Amino acid sequence: GRSADLHAATAFLTYPLSSGESDDPPRWESETIPDKAFKFVTESSKIEVIEERFRDWLERTVEGGLALWGDRL
Repeated sequence: GRSADLHAATAFLTYPLSSGESDDPPRWESETIPDKAFKFVTESSKIEVIEERFRDWLERTVEGGLALWGDRL
């Protein structure tokens, strides 16, 4: 929460469990991609350090998401 100066980001991959070809609406599944959320504090950290850590986290998250998506094809 903002009052505690703790912020976090995560990502998830959503995909259909069924084709939706029946009369029932398709069911969806969501999985979080990174094992851990990206956490940061703004008051006691330099923005440059946060940005660098976020870029690294985001790159690993996108790679992991693409690998998971490829496994589901």
